[in-house]
Amino acid sequence: MANTTQGYMCGICGRRHEHVALTCLDVAEVEIAHLRAEIAEANGALSEIAESTCEAENERDEVKTDLATANETIGKLRRSVEVYPKATDIVRAAAKTCGYSVGSHGSRLRDLDLIAVPWTPKATSAEDLAVAIGKAIAEADLPGKNDLPQNYKGGPMPNGMVSPPNHNSPHGRVSYSIFLAGSYIDLSVMP
Repeated sequence: MANTTQGYMCGICGRRHEHVALTCLDVAEVEIAHLRAEIAEANGALSEIAESTCEAENERDEVKTDLATANETIGKLRRSVEVYPKATDIVRAAAKTCGYSVGSHGSRLRDLDLIAVPWTPKATSAEDLAVAIGKAIAEADLPGKNDLPQNYKGGPMPNGMVSPPNHNSPHGRVSYSIFLAGSYIDLSVMP
C-alpha cells in the first residue's frame, strides 16, 4: 500500500482507506461487524415493538373483559329495575289463582328469589304452581324477553321454562328455577 496524505491506498481495490494498514477485505469485515451490530439493534427494536404490541393486545383483552363485566352488571341492574318488579306482579297474579301468596327476598342482582306459601285451603300442588307461573312468564311481554340464557348443553332456555323440582331444601321446601329474560326466578314453595 502506498501512503498518501489522505490515507492509505489499498493495493487490492485501489481505494484509499483511513485505517492504518487495513486492506479492503479488512474494511469489509469491519463494515460487516457494523452491519451485524445494526441488525442486532434493529432486532432489539423489533422485539420491543413486538413486546409493546403484545402488551397492547393484553391491555385490549383486559378492556374487553372489563367491558363484558360492565355489560353483565348493566344487564343485572336492568333486570333488577325493569324486569323483576313486573315479573313479581305477574308471578303474584298467577300464584293467587293457584291459592298461594308470594313474597320476595334476596338482592335481585343475580336472580329473582321468591317464596310461595299456600294461602287458601284449595291451594294447588307446588308443581302446578310452578307450571302456572312459567306459563304466565312465557306469555308476558317483559323487557329482555329475547335474552335467552344457555343451558349446560348449549341450548336456549326460553322464558317460562321450569326446571325439575329440587326436593333437597330444608323444612320440606320445594324449589324451581323458572327462566326469565336472561336470568331466572328462584321459586321456593313451602309445603
